[in-house]
Amino acid sequence: MGAILVMYHYVRDPDPRHPGVAAITLDDFEGQVDHLLRHYEPLEPDALLAAAREGTPIPDGFVLTFDDGVRDHFDNAAPVLEKHGIHGIFAPIGLPYLHGHIPFVQKNQLVRGRLGEDGVADAYMALAEEIDPELPAKVASAPIGDYRRGSEKYLRFKYASNRLIDREVSERIMNRLFAEHVSDDEVATIRELYMTEGEIIELCRRGHAIAGHSISHPSLPQLDESQQQSEIGAAKGWLELMLGQDLAWWNYPYGDYDERSERVCERLGIEIAYSTRPPNDWTSHDERFRVPRVDTVFLPVTADAEPVVLAGEVV
Repeated sequence: MGAILVMYHYVRDPDPRHPGVAAITLDDFEGQVDHLLRHYEPLEPDALLAAAREGTPIPDGFVLTFDDGVRDHFDNAAPVLEKHGIHGIFAPIGLPYLHGHIPFVQKNQLVRGRLGEDGVADAYMALAEEIDPELPAKVASAPIGDYRRGSEKYLRFKYASNRLIDREVSERIMNRLFAEHVSDDEVATIRELYMTEGEIIELCRRGHAIAGHSISHPSLPQLDESQQQSEIGAAKGWLELMLGQDLAWWNYPYGDYDERSERVCERLGIEIAYSTRPPNDWTSHDERFRVPRVDTVFLPVTADAEPVVLAGEVV
């Protein structure tokens, strides 16, 4: 079977401060953990590191991974894991801590929660047309990529805004939408939305693994190799200085990587780098710098549910 790495973002009940944010509820999260514990063995992140270092078979079992450093992970997810005596992998983004800004990815999520999928796409394209009249056509003709959820309009917008449109332009548009529809006080939102550095250190002290997840959350293949090295290296250095230990794990933003990303991770001493796809288990050492994960939405949320089949594997 191999190792099942499960991907989470928000773990929270509906929050009136941020309506419409896609999250797994606390009850469903606990049910999913119970389901995994009933059908599989929990794995310690250190067991995967040992296998990678020693070249031994990838062990069977599951590990839970948490992206972006939102405080749901400290307040809601970690206590459930610790109740069962298991440890997860937590991957904060550096931008809120180092530069006092919310990354595009979270601003998009929060604006989408207020406007809806098609609403955020329409609002983005209206502002994009002010900057360059050709941008709306670029968004409308963008591929859907391998996204599995959302309206066609939203998925084309998501692909274009993350991968086709100049990052500076895309961020400038989303900054305006965020200030208009969510908050004009970015610092206050950072304090409410993310873990503190002290809480990241505390998770590490409790035995959880910390992964790098970039400074600004770019799609790495859109950068040249030196830019990728700068982005990955800066995030690695920030976390190592904070934690006082070497960083072994890397989480690709958006799950995007290429051969250059893998080379940079290996060159910088990262030992395991994981993506968001394909949705199956990790079995081969050849995938050490492109480890697949399974999104939480694919897995049952009740203990007695039957395991599901993904990519030919029972998960």
